Amino acid sequence: NPGIDTFLWHGEGLKFNIDRNKMNAMIMATQTQVLGYMAYSMKEATFYVPEHCSPDLFHDVGLKKGDKILVVHYLGIDKSCQAQGLGTSMIMKVLDFGLRHAKTDPSLRLIVLHATQEACSFYENLGFDRIGNVDDNLVEYAYTLTE
Repeated sequence: NPGIDTFLWHGEGLKFNIDRNKMNAMIMATQTQVLGYMAYSMKEATFYVPEHCSPDLFHDVGLKKGDKILVVHYLGIDKSCQAQGLGTSMIMKVLDFGLRHAKTDPSLRLIVLHATQEACSFYENLGFDRIGNVDDNLVEYAYTLTE
């Protein structure tokens, strides 16, 4: 979709390297403008850390081989629409999706994402726990779905 591609490249020049055909996506849009976009997918933990997750995830949370995580790969809200609850609404949808799936599949343990420093308080206010720094620019967060 050219509208989504334009949205993803807008402003920050974000590069989206993940195959969108292998993910679930949520889009908030009017007939003429993409307002928000989120992409997420289910990953299985192996002896190797799932791509896009830090090694601290295994140590801090106790993931084991065969556990599943729901990875939020991308969440973006158009700058003109920020602070209106769109991001919260999208995250609440993925939380609901994860909680519903965890009831039937207890191996689904976490929702994991990486946030910029500017977005940390947003995710912390929604109940995500800080795991650690992925690099100088990104912080890893997790939301526990099962006990």
